[in-house]
Amino acid sequence: MPAPALSVRSACRTAMSGLLLSSFSFSLLVQASPLMPQQALEIGPIGVANHLPVQTPFDVNYAILTPTMSDQLFYIDNKLRGRRTTSSPQSGPLKITYPGGLADGEQRLLRFCVDENTASAACGFAEVTGGQPPAGVDVPEPFAAGDLDDHYQAIADCSPVCGVYSNIYYGDPDVSWVPERGDGEADGLRMDLYYSNADGRVDPAAAASTLVIYAHSAGSNKESLRTRSQSLLKNLLGVAESGSGVVVAALDFRHPLKQLKSDRTPTSVADLSYAVQFARHHAGLLNIDPDDIFIVATSLGAGVAVHAAVREIASPSDMSPVRRHSSSIRGVITRDAQTSFSPDWFASNFLEPAVADRYQRSLLNDEQRLIYGHAPTGVNSSSPFMELLYVGRFIDHRVTLSEYLSRAVDLVHLPNYGLAMEAQYRLYGIGERIRVEEGYRGNFGRDAAQFVSRHRLNWQ
Repeated sequence: MPAPALSVRSACRTAMSGLLLSSFSFSLLVQASPLMPQQALEIGPIGVANHLPVQTPFDVNYAILTPTMSDQLFYIDNKLRGRRTTSSPQSGPLKITYPGGLADGEQRLLRFCVDENTASAACGFAEVTGGQPPAGVDVPEPFAAGDLDDHYQAIADCSPVCGVYSNIYYGDPDVSWVPERGDGEADGLRMDLYYSNADGRVDPAAAASTLVIYAHSAGSNKESLRTRSQSLLKNLLGVAESGSGVVVAALDFRHPLKQLKSDRTPTSVADLSYAVQFARHHAGLLNIDPDDIFIVATSLGAGVAVHAAVREIASPSDMSPVRRHSSSIRGVITRDAQTSFSPDWFASNFLEPAVADRYQRSLLNDEQRLIYGHAPTGVNSSSPFMELLYVGRFIDHRVTLSEYLSRAVDLVHLPNYGLAMEAQYRLYGIGERIRVEEGYRGNFGRDAAQFVSRHRLNWQ
């Protein structure tokens, strides 16, 4: 009798177990299965808008997706300047120091590569410049202690609370993440804060609260949490019943597939991380436990949330004290999350060639930007609790042209994104911290609240 066929998730997990045998067997499995991610390398944020203090050495953080025994090659302006040899498989977050620094105005293209001259070759790119970053747009001043009361607004019907701190700008004009939409106006990097207290006001005498950041779906905004998503807000504030208070932060943020730079790469895939840094910096004023931060998100917000959950963007030497804080969180739960904004990576793993030619044509797809928003590379042994829920079903093959044209498969929210993330968690021995579900039909507000209640530090 033939052996029973493996389910999509079982095949993924079985393939991952091959890692325990050898990196060679893993490379064969990667090439054989469309469910397994290919090699990738991503360089983390550098300086402020890729500008660095002159004549100062700086660290370049990079991450390799899957284990490799390949040499790591470092190029500056396409000239080989260094080589790191390894005696055992390497993957995950790594770092190298660029010596000497840059002169004022000096520009360099950095390229880090692994598995060169093989089918699994992957490189990461970054352009760096010495000197001050470009001037920011005209934005509000950084948040200060005396500002909080000015943002308080009463809610007449007290549903589900009687007040909200509205339109707190979580940007900072001195750092790179102050955006410009193209019309000279600052983008909507603002948040609303809801406290679980009856009047919705912060109580400085109370124990520090759990922070839950909510990231909305496309076509919505932060105000949606108090209108059509009011039941979600009520569920999240209800987490306070399991322990100390809760603060829910509803954010507006940029769309990584629609708001693009001149080179057609996203203006940001890190706005939620910036909000985490802001909250941690002002934790005392906002009465937030800086170690008890969660993100709850759907669709568009879910894709950005997964990146925020696993990618540390702290910059200890940054000119802004906000940016020096860790962006790590305790947990994230999403519905229909993209875990990568890299069209090449997605196409090579999940699409037939005929579909790949049509996928995300608006995004720049050249080799220098193969990976510019790829959450799996950020996973490490300390990654947070994660729950990825998908309305659709896993597929055990590459999406065909007929499936694409008939919209039989949702390529924006493909559940196989979750399988790739689960595989990466298992690679780091933390598979118990992630749960991926297909065919989700539950009550997301209730399930998100239960997720936070299970994993929060401030529980009874």
